[in-house]
Amino acid sequence: MTFLRLLMISGLCIVGLQSLGQGTLRQEAYRFDVTEFPPEVSLGQGTDMLVEDTLGQVWSSGGAHLLRLGPTRGELFATVGTNGFNANIVTKLFTDAAKHLWISTNNGLFHLNPRSQKITHHPISLDGKPLATQSVHHWGPYIFAVQGRNKLIRYHPASRRATHIKLPPGFGFISAISHTQRGRTFLADEKAIYEIKDSITLKRVCTIPAVGMPAEMEGIDDKWLFLSTVEGALVRIDLTRQQAAVVPGQDTLITNATSLSAATLLGHNYMVQCTNRSVVWTNVETLEQHYWGQNTLQRGYTLSGRIISNLQDRYGRIWIGLGERAVSLPPLLTPQKMYFISDAAANGWDPAKEKGPEAIAFDKATRHFVCGVDDTVVMLHADGNNAMQKIALGPNRNIDDLKLLPGKGWIAATEQGIWLISQGKATLLHDSLRAVSGIRLLVKADTIFIGTQANGLYVVHKNGTLLAHHSKASGLTGNYVAAMAVDKNGQFWFSNGRSGLYTLVAGQPKPMAYDKQNLGLPFLYDIVCDTDSNKLWLAGEGGFLCYDVAKGSTSHITPAVPNGIEFGIWRLYPKGNGRFLVATNGGKLFEWSSTQKKAVQIGVEKSWWGENMLNTSSFTQDDAGNWWGCFRTGVLQLAQNDFFEEKNLLPPQMRSLQVAHKPWQAHPAAYQNTPLQISYRQSPLTVVCSSVASQQQIQFILQGYDNQWHTGELATYTNLDGGNYTLKVRTANAVGNTSAEQVLQLKILPPWWKTWRFRVLAGLVLAGSIAGFVKRRIDLANKENSYKLRLAQSELKAIRSQMNPHFIFNCITAIDGLIARNERAKASEYLGKFSRLMRQVLQLSSNQFVSLGEDLDTLQLYLQLEQLRMEGGFTFTINADAELRQNLELPPLMLQPFAENAILHGLKPKADSNRQLHITISRQGQSIVCTIADNGIGRQAAAALQPAQPGHQSSGMRLTQERLQLLQDVLGYKTQFTVVDAPTDTGTVVTITLTKTSTTSD
Repeated sequence: MTFLRLLMISGLCIVGLQSLGQGTLRQEAYRFDVTEFPPEVSLGQGTDMLVEDTLGQVWSSGGAHLLRLGPTRGELFATVGTNGFNANIVTKLFTDAAKHLWISTNNGLFHLNPRSQKITHHPISLDGKPLATQSVHHWGPYIFAVQGRNKLIRYHPASRRATHIKLPPGFGFISAISHTQRGRTFLADEKAIYEIKDSITLKRVCTIPAVGMPAEMEGIDDKWLFLSTVEGALVRIDLTRQQAAVVPGQDTLITNATSLSAATLLGHNYMVQCTNRSVVWTNVETLEQHYWGQNTLQRGYTLSGRIISNLQDRYGRIWIGLGERAVSLPPLLTPQKMYFISDAAANGWDPAKEKGPEAIAFDKATRHFVCGVDDTVVMLHADGNNAMQKIALGPNRNIDDLKLLPGKGWIAATEQGIWLISQGKATLLHDSLRAVSGIRLLVKADTIFIGTQANGLYVVHKNGTLLAHHSKASGLTGNYVAAMAVDKNGQFWFSNGRSGLYTLVAGQPKPMAYDKQNLGLPFLYDIVCDTDSNKLWLAGEGGFLCYDVAKGSTSHITPAVPNGIEFGIWRLYPKGNGRFLVATNGGKLFEWSSTQKKAVQIGVEKSWWGENMLNTSSFTQDDAGNWWGCFRTGVLQLAQNDFFEEKNLLPPQMRSLQVAHKPWQAHPAAYQNTPLQISYRQSPLTVVCSSVASQQQIQFILQGYDNQWHTGELATYTNLDGGNYTLKVRTANAVGNTSAEQVLQLKILPPWWKTWRFRVLAGLVLAGSIAGFVKRRIDLANKENSYKLRLAQSELKAIRSQMNPHFIFNCITAIDGLIARNERAKASEYLGKFSRLMRQVLQLSSNQFVSLGEDLDTLQLYLQLEQLRMEGGFTFTINADAELRQNLELPPLMLQPFAENAILHGLKPKADSNRQLHITISRQGQSIVCTIADNGIGRQAAAALQPAQPGHQSSGMRLTQERLQLLQDVLGYKTQFTVVDAPTDTGTVVTITLTKTSTTSD
């Protein structure tokens, strides 16, 4: 049996409602967070009931279960025999005029007060006989219940009295009851619509067209009433004219309709009709219909079950019941446009693969977009979704960049040539550019700058004349030109090779110095000029650098890596006011403020378009200021232009209370004005909160306890002192905008022991504790000074013995031999590594402790030199967990003596050339295990050769053992050191185990 899974979409919807062709609505389902219910809960086919109460909570049922569905999770609220709920079958959920929840069962009605969370049983009886209710609805202070085929009961909850309503002659099967938003209640049989007047009499409104059995009915204001049928037809009733007409639609898609509800999207009213496998949206005024669930352009979650209910909650989300599960669609907050480019747009393009449109440009004069999809140029109009023109450039000419050449056409940089597209034809821009692998284009006045993958920089006049070509052969550091820009003074800048920065002076490239180290990895992917100043922004794998063109010196290059941006920076697009649209090579999109040093991610963390964004996506801006970007399946418009100014954040929900680790009997909303009173013994207190959008944080503060906002879904407080407190909860986005606050009043009853006698006793105990603490601190300080002295002495000894004098002498001899043999390149390499090793040893020796990563880098240099020095050489590997490389601290060169022994006594005497050394550091449970394993001659054979090596005494092992002891004394590591024979025929394995014994973190 399948159990309920609540699938909830988290976050801001970046998708459009605008129709891109008749009969298609762009409604996307994105990322679903799944929560399992207990195994004993089976929803069955119960999600045909979805109801929202006055607190914004969505409820559903599973036969004998009552389920509460929240923004991020679902929970079993009540089942048979719990919380006063003693019914076997739930037949209907509905809310009354106060938005309180009612449950219709085979054992009468049950009322749930959302604030107190208490369930009250209302057994309905008429003429002394109990009634089992079926379809129910409310009308003012009354509830209408249907029994059997045509028996209508009016029930008054306050007096608990039921009255039978006499139906007019000829009335058939009661099929639906509904009310309008203004309180008018209507009843339908299979032939006509009736209005319930004065809560007791029926007035015929109109006849229903013969299109099938009515299933659901929903009203909009006092103007329209809509009726869906089991066969799928939708009927609109004009209440003013009292006329009914069938809404025309695609009947093949609207079959087996089982649910109908009203929804408001982007200011328009819709009727949302659930069918067998589709959701149909019908505009109330225009009757235009859109379909979600079975159209070929839909992206995201695909409906694969019988849709039997839907609901729009106060946050704008559409909930859809799918039998044994429920799906929630996020609110549509901003209109967008999408262009889904079909497979026929380019030769061999498969939208399921990584490759997609990678280049885009916009002509403001003609309002045309041009996109590069593989080797095809696709021209689109900003107001339509169909491709106006497609021009194939030919095999192996995949397009990497596009630029508009005013008065001439479009330029396409491809993997094989630079092409001019004009009047539906593609011609080579210049014959010398036929085999050029173009990747970037820049047009300035009459000049075209072309950056290539492996052919350097080309400068071409717009008439096709080649003006200049710069490459490695003419003085550049490399032929890779990935980024170009022109500053406000008209000066041209470009990157070359591994992030070389150049400018053109008198037509010749001039290298410019800048601080590369602040970029981390060396590649520069983009250069842009700030529109508000004459500064260049250099973007690469490590972040940003700001280059001051006016000052033009390295001292004025400032690192400016923004917080929150992951991966490398692929493209920068200036937006003014120091803000940039940032596309990363990790498939994420940000807006970054250089003044605030903050970044906000555009869209939800996992959205449809976010998951389909390419690592090489490019963007452009249209004449209305909207941004358009390339994705795997086409082009998407980002209609919102300023993502830092997000307005009207929705407040979070206080979902439930827990006191002393147990659920509290009332909902948090019950204590907005009346304080929650609990004893100091009832600890901890936890308020469970959730937000509508996952990219928004939940912040809370307990006034009267602290003055700092905290972040998290669980506001937990332990051992609060007696007094009055106010818990405030709000949502916040990435740039600090906050929502309205939700509040909970709290009163902690003071403990009995807060007396003067207890305080005096506590003072005496505290004074004694302080005295003991001070004494212990003095003892610890003395012991620590002793450790530091021993550590310093050990370090001095280690420095003197870290590099074996024979090793240094042999390295110098080896270098001298290489020079004598005129092997200058190899001698230079050897000398470079030797000098780096000596420098790192001196740097590490000045520290008592260094990170494992620094120590392993030095060890790797040492092993590389030993490789070069040993006749026949050897191979080695060093494997260490990334977390240990960064966080684990050890005395410098801790492992070098063990490696030295392995090489000297194990590998060097070995006769064959198969010499291997493997060093591994990993975390195993609570311990850190370091192993140094070689396949040398083994300990027994090495001991036999020892007399043949007089004068060699390794003090490094003894000193290392002393420093391992200091690790236990100072850093709290228990150390174990073993040397055993390898499990194979020969070789030795040294194992060092470090186990944490204190609370000091590694």
